[in-house]
Amino acid sequence: MTEPVHVFGSFGWLELKITVGELALAISTLAAAYWITRFIQKRQANDEATRDLMIKLCEDALQELSALSGAMEDCSSDCKIEDAGRQRIRRHMQRFSNSVHTIEVAAAKATLNKLTHRITEVKDLRQTLHTQITDPLVTDPGLNPDQLRQIEGTVRQTREALITLQLAIIQQ
Repeated sequence: MTEPVHVFGSFGWLELKITVGELALAISTLAAAYWITRFIQKRQANDEATRDLMIKLCEDALQELSALSGAMEDCSSDCKIEDAGRQRIRRHMQRFSNSVHTIEVAAAKATLNKLTHRITEVKDLRQTLHTQITDPLVTDPGLNPDQLRQIEGTVRQTREALITLQLAIIQQ
């Protein structure tokens, strides 16, 4: 048996002795625990930053969707949409489309594969909204009340899909 580095003395039935090997084992165990803890904290910080970014991108998309909805509200039934109004609607539609694309790209870069279904749902609704808005603006002088109701229904569904996506991001 090796000689202990230090003998702490006896306390009745308890005798404390530390060898060099035991000391080295204790130090290496503490060092490993420290580095593992740092690695886990760094990974958690990265995951949290990714979640925060994705939530911010969803909020941006919701803002653009609200702006688009506001531009659509300027079109009352039986009204002719002037060129400036058409340009404003198209601009808001493009901004919303860009924000959805940014969410898709960010999720792919962050390898958030669990969100693919939710993002696809938002993209499909974006495409439906684009068709509902763009086609009448190209062919008709304005939007009729039925078209406006359909657009508002799709806006509501899109808003719900974006909120559901946000909740899925938070729960990850």
